[in-house]
Amino acid sequence: MKTKAFYLMVCLFLSSLTVVGQSQITTQSQTNVDLKRNFLLEKDSKSEEVTIEVKSGTKRFNLLVTSSISDGKLTIEVYDPSNTKQGNFIVETLPNSDKKEMATGNIKKTLVEPQAGTWRIKIIPSEATGKISILSAAIE
Repeated sequence: MKTKAFYLMVCLFLSSLTVVGQSQITTQSQTNVDLKRNFLLEKDSKSEEVTIEVKSGTKRFNLLVTSSISDGKLTIEVYDPSNTKQGNFIVETLPNSDKKEMATGNIKKTLVEPQAGTWRIKIIPSEATGKISILSAAIE
């Protein structure tokens, strides 16, 4: 009799754990949106602008812009939807140098409940040769 009661209690306990685990999974559903763009520059001086749409209700927005140039100068600027500059960097190689050089720079932003709308990344090269990588991730 005690064995049957113990077995029944163990079964009830295990089934209650299963229900609790399932309810936690369904209430914490979220969507991850990841975007990656790469650009190659070859003695480039043409400014470009990359836009990223952040939806209303986004819980977290991560942005990483990295660059590496072997020649010239590169400016990167990040603007939020209200046109406020959120960061920038400039990388430049030594002019008229016989040395081989790689200049690198990056911006890394993590925003909780970011401003919804169009975020802009301005790419401003000056005779630049190299590469740029833009990675954004949003948790909605």
